[in-house]
Amino acid sequence: MQIIKNYHQQITQKGVLVIERINLVSITEKICCDEKCRYPQLALRILIHVMAGMDTEGKIYISARRLAHVLGAHYDTVTKCIKYLREIEVLQKEVC
Repeated sequence: MQIIKNYHQQITQKGVLVIERINLVSITEKICCDEKCRYPQLALRILIHVMAGMDTEGKIYISARRLAHVLGAHYDTVTKCIKYLREIEVLQKEVC
């Protein structure tokens, strides 16, 4: 998975993902205020987990089962949150 390019500015030479504050605020407001998002706190935790684990190309290789185990959440709930994050175009699945 990777974060959609228009949300992050750049990845520095040191491998630090730079996200503009206004983009982060808009994503957070969208997740917290959207009635479609049934689990806003978990969706935000997943988004932060994904951002923290990005490589220098803006990608992370994760599975919903592993995320469920790491975050202590139910697998079905995690998959619903990932699906929601894809729907609002924050995350995208990379096809190999």
